[in-house]
Amino acid sequence: MIDLYCERLGAGLWAEPFNAVSNLSFFIAAWCLHRLISHTHTEHIATRGLEVLLFAIALGSSAFHTFATQWALFADSTPIALFQLWFLAVYSYYVMKWNGWQVGLFIVSFFLCGVGIGVLKLDMNGSEGYLPPLLYLLGLGVYHFLKKLPESFLLLAAGAVFALSLTFRTIDDSICGVFPLGTHFLWHLLNGVVLYLCARAFVLVFQAQQQR
Repeated sequence: MIDLYCERLGAGLWAEPFNAVSNLSFFIAAWCLHRLISHTHTEHIATRGLEVLLFAIALGSSAFHTFATQWALFADSTPIALFQLWFLAVYSYYVMKWNGWQVGLFIVSFFLCGVGIGVLKLDMNGSEGYLPPLLYLLGLGVYHFLKKLPESFLLLAAGAVFALSLTFRTIDDSICGVFPLGTHFLWHLLNGVVLYLCARAFVLVFQAQQQR
Protein backbone atom coordinates (compact mmCIF):
# COMPACT_ATOMS: atom_id res chain seq x y z
CA MET A 1 0.00 0.00 0.00
CA ILE A 2 1.21 3.50 -0.87
CA ASP A 3 0.10 6.07 1.70
CA LEU A 4 0.75 9.61 0.43
CA TYR A 5 -2.27 11.57 1.59
CA CYS A 6 -3.89 12.62 4.84
CA GLU A 7 -7.22 10.89 4.26
CA ARG A 8 -5.83 7.36 3.86
CA LEU A 9 -5.75 5.53 7.18
CA GLY A 10 -5.73 1.92 6.00
CA ALA A 11 -5.28 -0.48 3.11
CA GLY A 12 -8.90 -0.83 2.05
CA LEU A 13 -10.27 0.14 -1.35
CA TRP A 14 -12.51 2.71 0.31
CA ALA A 15 -9.86 4.20 2.61
CA GLU A 16 -9.84 7.50 0.66
CA PRO A 17 -13.53 8.11 -0.10
CA PHE A 18 -13.30 11.86 -0.66
CA ASN A 19 -10.12 11.58 -2.71
CA ALA A 20 -11.71 8.81 -4.77
CA VAL A 21 -15.12 10.40 -5.35
CA SER A 22 -13.63 13.80 -6.18
CA ASN A 23 -12.20 12.23 -9.34
CA LEU A 24 -15.68 12.73 -10.77
CA SER A 25 -14.37 16.19 -11.58
CA PHE A 26 -12.07 14.69 -14.23
CA PHE A 27 -14.82 12.50 -15.69
CA ILE A 28 -17.12 15.52 -15.95
CA ALA A 29 -14.33 17.56 -17.55
CA ALA A 30 -13.68 14.81 -20.10
CA TRP A 31 -17.40 14.58 -20.92
CA CYS A 32 -17.68 18.37 -21.29
CA LEU A 33 -14.64 18.37 -23.57
CA HIS A 34 -16.16 15.60 -25.68
CA ARG A 35 -19.34 17.66 -26.05
CA LEU A 36 -17.36 20.77 -26.92
CA ILE A 37 -15.34 19.01 -29.63
CA SER A 38 -18.51 17.56 -31.14
CA HIS A 39 -20.38 20.88 -30.97
CA THR A 40 -17.53 22.86 -32.57
CA HIS A 41 -16.77 20.17 -35.17
CA THR A 42 -13.10 20.18 -34.21
CA GLU A 43 -12.49 16.44 -34.37
CA HIS A 44 -8.73 16.10 -34.85
CA ILE A 45 -5.88 14.12 -33.33
CA ALA A 46 -4.83 17.25 -31.40
CA THR A 47 -8.22 17.74 -29.74
CA ARG A 48 -9.08 14.06 -29.38
CA GLY A 49 -5.68 13.50 -27.79
CA LEU A 50 -6.57 15.95 -25.04
CA GLU A 51 -9.93 14.24 -24.57
CA VAL A 52 -8.45 10.74 -24.34
CA LEU A 53 -5.72 11.83 -21.93
CA LEU A 54 -8.22 13.67 -19.73
CA PHE A 55 -10.35 10.53 -19.52
CA ALA A 56 -7.18 8.51 -18.75
CA ILE A 57 -6.38 10.93 -15.92
CA ALA A 58 -9.85 10.30 -14.48
CA LEU A 59 -9.37 6.54 -14.62
CA GLY A 60 -5.79 6.58 -13.36
CA SER A 61 -6.45 8.87 -10.43
CA SER A 62 -9.52 6.84 -9.46
CA ALA A 63 -7.42 3.67 -9.52
CA PHE A 64 -4.67 5.13 -7.36
CA HIS A 65 -6.99 6.54 -4.72
CA THR A 66 -8.73 3.19 -4.36
CA PHE A 67 -6.01 0.56 -4.84
CA ALA A 68 -3.00 2.67 -3.70
CA THR A 69 -0.50 0.29 -5.32
CA GLN A 70 2.59 0.84 -7.47
CA TRP A 71 0.80 0.01 -10.71
CA ALA A 72 -2.04 2.38 -9.78
CA LEU A 73 0.48 5.14 -9.07
CA PHE A 74 1.90 4.61 -12.57
CA ALA A 75 -1.64 4.69 -14.01
CA ASP A 76 -2.21 7.94 -12.12
CA SER A 77 0.98 9.83 -12.94
CA THR A 78 1.55 8.80 -16.58
CA PRO A 79 -1.59 10.36 -18.13
CA ILE A 80 -0.97 13.57 -16.17
CA ALA A 81 2.53 13.89 -17.59
CA LEU A 82 1.35 13.01 -21.10
CA PHE A 83 -1.47 15.58 -20.94
CA GLN A 84 1.01 18.30 -20.00
CA LEU A 85 3.37 17.41 -22.84
CA TRP A 86 0.56 16.99 -25.39
CA PHE A 87 -0.99 20.33 -24.48
CA LEU A 88 2.33 22.17 -24.70
CA ALA A 89 3.06 20.51 -28.05
CA VAL A 90 -0.30 21.10 -29.74
CA TYR A 91 -0.66 24.64 -28.38
CA SER A 92 2.78 25.72 -29.50
CA TYR A 93 2.39 24.02 -32.89
CA TYR A 94 -1.19 24.88 -33.84
CA VAL A 95 -1.77 28.13 -31.92
CA MET A 96 1.68 29.72 -31.79
CA LYS A 97 2.58 28.27 -35.21
CA TRP A 98 5.99 27.04 -34.15
CA ASN A 99 7.79 24.47 -36.27
CA GLY A 100 8.81 21.02 -35.09
CA TRP A 101 12.24 22.10 -33.87
CA GLN A 102 10.82 24.99 -31.88
CA VAL A 103 8.19 22.75 -30.31
CA GLY A 104 10.88 20.22 -29.43
CA LEU A 105 13.04 22.88 -27.77
CA PHE A 106 9.97 24.14 -25.91
CA ILE A 107 9.37 20.67 -24.49
CA VAL A 108 13.06 20.32 -23.59
CA SER A 109 12.92 23.66 -21.76
CA PHE A 110 9.93 22.33 -19.81
CA PHE A 111 11.96 19.30 -18.70
CA LEU A 112 14.94 21.50 -17.79
CA CYS A 113 12.68 23.74 -15.73
CA GLY A 114 11.58 20.66 -13.81
CA VAL A 115 15.20 19.63 -13.23
CA GLY A 116 16.06 23.13 -12.03
CA ILE A 117 13.21 23.22 -9.56
CA GLY A 118 14.17 19.74 -8.38
CA VAL A 119 17.67 21.00 -7.55
CA LEU A 120 16.14 23.61 -5.25
CA LYS A 121 14.82 20.79 -3.02
CA LEU A 122 11.68 22.67 -2.06
CA ASP A 123 9.56 21.20 0.72
CA MET A 124 6.09 21.31 -0.82
CA ASN A 125 4.71 17.89 0.11
CA GLY A 126 5.55 16.58 -3.36
CA SER A 127 3.87 19.50 -5.14
CA GLU A 128 7.09 21.08 -6.39
CA GLY A 129 6.90 18.95 -9.52
CA TYR A 130 3.83 20.92 -10.54
CA LEU A 131 5.57 24.30 -10.46
CA PRO A 132 6.84 24.02 -14.07
CA PRO A 133 3.30 23.34 -15.40
CA LEU A 134 2.04 26.33 -13.41
CA LEU A 135 4.77 28.64 -14.73
CA TYR A 136 4.32 27.52 -18.33
CA LEU A 137 0.54 27.75 -18.08
CA LEU A 138 0.77 31.33 -16.83
CA GLY A 139 3.21 32.14 -19.64
CA LEU A 140 0.84 30.72 -22.25
CA GLY A 141 -1.98 32.55 -20.50
CA VAL A 142 -0.24 35.88 -21.05
CA TYR A 143 0.32 34.98 -24.72
CA HIS A 144 -3.31 33.90 -25.13
CA PHE A 145 -4.53 37.17 -23.61
CA LEU A 146 -2.19 39.51 -25.48
CA LYS A 147 -3.01 37.87 -28.81
CA LYS A 148 -6.73 38.40 -28.08
CA LEU A 149 -7.51 34.79 -28.91
CA PRO A 150 -11.04 33.41 -28.37
CA GLU A 151 -12.02 33.73 -24.69
CA SER A 152 -8.59 35.27 -24.17
CA PHE A 153 -8.79 35.09 -20.37
CA LEU A 154 -9.21 31.30 -20.22
CA LEU A 155 -5.61 30.22 -19.70
CA LEU A 156 -4.94 32.93 -17.12
CA ALA A 157 -8.08 31.81 -15.31
CA ALA A 158 -6.84 28.22 -15.51
CA GLY A 159 -3.51 29.34 -14.07
CA ALA A 160 -5.22 31.09 -11.15
CA VAL A 161 -7.34 28.04 -10.34
CA PHE A 162 -4.27 25.81 -10.69
CA ALA A 163 -2.33 27.95 -8.20
CA LEU A 164 -5.18 27.56 -5.72
CA SER A 165 -5.45 23.81 -6.29
CA LEU A 166 -1.68 23.44 -5.89
CA THR A 167 -1.94 25.21 -2.54
CA PHE A 168 -4.53 22.68 -1.37
CA ARG A 169 -2.32 19.79 -2.54
CA THR A 170 0.67 21.23 -0.68
CA ILE A 171 -1.04 21.75 2.68
CA ASP A 172 -2.77 18.34 2.71
CA ASP A 173 -0.29 16.76 5.14
CA SER A 174 0.33 19.77 7.37
CA ILE A 175 -3.37 20.38 7.99
CA CYS A 176 -4.11 16.72 8.70
CA GLY A 177 -4.03 17.12 12.48
CA VAL A 178 -6.91 19.58 12.49
CA PHE A 179 -8.74 18.42 9.34
CA PRO A 180 -8.46 14.61 9.03
CA LEU A 181 -10.00 14.52 5.55
CA GLY A 182 -7.10 16.53 4.23
CA THR A 183 -7.32 18.84 1.24
CA HIS A 184 -6.23 16.59 -1.62
CA PHE A 185 -9.81 16.12 -2.77
CA LEU A 186 -9.95 19.88 -3.43
CA TRP A 187 -6.92 19.45 -5.69
CA HIS A 188 -8.98 16.99 -7.73
CA LEU A 189 -12.11 19.12 -7.86
CA LEU A 190 -10.25 22.23 -8.98
CA ASN A 191 -7.96 20.46 -11.42
CA GLY A 192 -10.91 19.11 -13.36
CA VAL A 193 -11.74 22.77 -13.98
CA VAL A 194 -8.13 23.59 -14.86
CA LEU A 195 -7.80 20.84 -17.44
CA TYR A 196 -11.12 21.65 -19.06
CA LEU A 197 -10.28 25.35 -19.31
CA CYS A 198 -6.92 24.55 -20.91
CA ALA A 199 -8.48 22.19 -23.42
CA ARG A 200 -11.35 24.60 -24.12
CA ALA A 201 -8.90 27.42 -24.88
CA PHE A 202 -7.16 25.24 -27.45
CA VAL A 203 -10.34 23.88 -29.03
CA LEU A 204 -11.82 27.36 -29.52
CA VAL A 205 -8.68 28.63 -31.25
CA PHE A 206 -8.61 25.48 -33.38
CA GLN A 207 -12.24 26.11 -34.35
CA ALA A 208 -11.52 29.74 -35.26
CA GLN A 209 -8.63 28.65 -37.47
CA GLN A 210 -10.86 26.16 -39.30
CA GLN A 211 -13.44 28.85 -40.03
CA ARG A 212 -10.99 31.16 -41.78
